[in-house]
Amino acid sequence: MNMNQKLYWLFGICLFLYFVMLCHIVVMMLDDHDGSDTGIGLRSRTLHQYDNRNKYTIVSSLGHNGDRLNNEPSYLLSGAIGTPPVTTAGFKDEEQDQKTITRVARAIETTTRITKSRTTLEKSISEEDKVEEENKKSKERRSAAYFIAVNPTTDMRFMALWSQLECFTPPEKIQTIVIVAPDWSRKEGYLENFMQTARDRIPHLKDVKLVIKYYVNDRYDVGLWCDAAQDKLDVENDDASSIFDLHDDFILTNDSIMATKANYSDILDTLRGENLNMTSLNYSFLSDKNEHSLFSHRWIFSRSDKMWLESAFRGFNHDGMKTFLNNVCVSPDHPYFCPSLRNRGQRKRCLVESMEIRIGGLYPEEKVKGLFPADAPPAATTITATSSRKYRYHSRNNKEEEEGKMWHSNYKFWEFLFETKNFPVIKVSSNVLMDGAKMRKKEIFPTCTKFLEDSFLDPIRRRRIEHPRSKH
Repeated sequence: MNMNQKLYWLFGICLFLYFVMLCHIVVMMLDDHDGSDTGIGLRSRTLHQYDNRNKYTIVSSLGHNGDRLNNEPSYLLSGAIGTPPVTTAGFKDEEQDQKTITRVARAIETTTRITKSRTTLEKSISEEDKVEEENKKSKERRSAAYFIAVNPTTDMRFMALWSQLECFTPPEKIQTIVIVAPDWSRKEGYLENFMQTARDRIPHLKDVKLVIKYYVNDRYDVGLWCDAAQDKLDVENDDASSIFDLHDDFILTNDSIMATKANYSDILDTLRGENLNMTSLNYSFLSDKNEHSLFSHRWIFSRSDKMWLESAFRGFNHDGMKTFLNNVCVSPDHPYFCPSLRNRGQRKRCLVESMEIRIGGLYPEEKVKGLFPADAPPAATTITATSSRKYRYHSRNNKEEEEGKMWHSNYKFWEFLFETKNFPVIKVSSNVLMDGAKMRKKEIFPTCTKFLEDSFLDPIRRRRIEHPRSKH
């Protein structure tokens, strides 16, 4: 039973008690008058019993000769404050009269309380309904933009792009899709043709605004996201607002991940439902002291240690996106992009530190959340994904080849997440995952490429797309 139902039940009970009290008063009055037709104040002169402590005056009905009519008392309440007290005589039972007066006064007091309670209850219900309605309308009005940074060089990346369009962009939740590409890919024309085909073949894209933006790719995916979010949605309108100003929530992703689960929107749903600044598909504890919870099938989210929220699939509300843009949208020579490092491995690690790991710490601890663990369980551990399949993680001392620690370089761990936890993506830029998934290609890939015909990718396969070294 929700709060509104409880309040309505309470309101009904109060009305019932009010009705019972009134019936009780009427019965008492009829008993006191014993069916007499004298009425209250009829054929009588009033004798005021003055009480300095009460604003009301008790009036007794007396006959013309000063005798009580039918020898029974009759009372009414009058506001004749200040009428001098008059001594009365002839009451047969003064104690009974006083009890009757007390009962009437209590009944009036009870009626007043019930009336006030009823008014307060109605006001409370009205205000609660109003707040609930406003919250509902607010959620319905929230709009979201879905950014995909692309590196359109291989058929697999085009497939990954298509899969996200087909499975991750429901029109009731996503209003705008922004494809962000490096400027060198504009002249090839493949991306425009491919996106037009997607719009024609994927039914729900007709209800979503879809735009393609090109920028100089000098700051990796972060630079593409920054440029697009701060750019105008309608470039032909000088007064148009930026994409950031026009939307409430934002999804940032790229074409390195392929969708494997249909109608997946948990990143956005969690962001809105829990009123967060930031969500991410994967989180990684940066401490070996953390215990994994896969074996008890509980997912523990703790901020007791530093946490890495991976950048491949993240969500931000408007405040979260503002913080993100203010802290990462810097010039290419900024230290965040590690321009002084020449070693590719060191530079990549530096970028992960500054553009991924650092980002989660920009927000209050209770305002960020990761949905799936990125780290595999400890080495030399056996876990069961199904009743017939077991996965063995090898230790460093084992002569067998050791797989990577994180999900995108550990096929067995990815498969475990995919089968048992409804993990929604596979990383197409990972040779480890793609080689391992070959045996399950017919099971994994068709889920989110139902409207993609193989012939759509032929132009890309026939010609190798030439491009500068991409920072992607």
